[in-house]
Amino acid sequence: MLIATPLTVYNRRQYGLAHLRHHLDLSGRGKDLLDCVSSYQAHQSLPFEYEFIWCSKLTGYSLLYVVMRYGNLLQMVTVQLLLYAWDNAPLSSCRALLLADAWSIFPLILPLFLTLALRAYATCGRVPMAKWYLGAFCVFVILAELAGDILWTIQARVSDTPLIGLPCIYNVIVDSPVIGAVLQTGPTALFDCVMFVIVAWNMHQSC
Repeated sequence: MLIATPLTVYNRRQYGLAHLRHHLDLSGRGKDLLDCVSSYQAHQSLPFEYEFIWCSKLTGYSLLYVVMRYGNLLQMVTVQLLLYAWDNAPLSSCRALLLADAWSIFPLILPLFLTLALRAYATCGRVPMAKWYLGAFCVFVILAELAGDILWTIQARVSDTPLIGLPCIYNVIVDSPVIGAVLQTGPTALFDCVMFVIVAWNMHQSC
């Protein structure tokens, strides 16, 4: 993500190209491993998915599964692909893609929060107030995530002097990238850690 600096257009273009080369180099190192893990997981779970999801009646649980499994993929091959790969896109399209990228993630993480909270609650049978604690924590995390998206929407903008030959993402300027990044990723990281600790502790207690 580019930070607002008093660089000339030429220097910004050079910085963007260098950043792009570095990003592609780092991405390439882990791409093979990620592809292997994803392919293996899909291969192992596809028969069960076909039997219990696609050949069964649609329920709330199956809908959660479909959203979590294919929602991110759909978002990646549409919004993010255009944001990161569409060279010389019009500024109006870049602004629309920027907003779409920020807000399309929000409805995709809600099923994940709900599923993880239900899994944690299933291990809290001996805690009478567990559902209220988990429910309040979920609401807090969702509101924090929403605040992060709102802050990102306010602070992120597309440069009026676009970098010729580069995708939209390299024309994005953020006033306070650290604060926005913390609010966008912090609540999710906190939620995952708390859910892991709850499940691990309850499983240890039941042994």
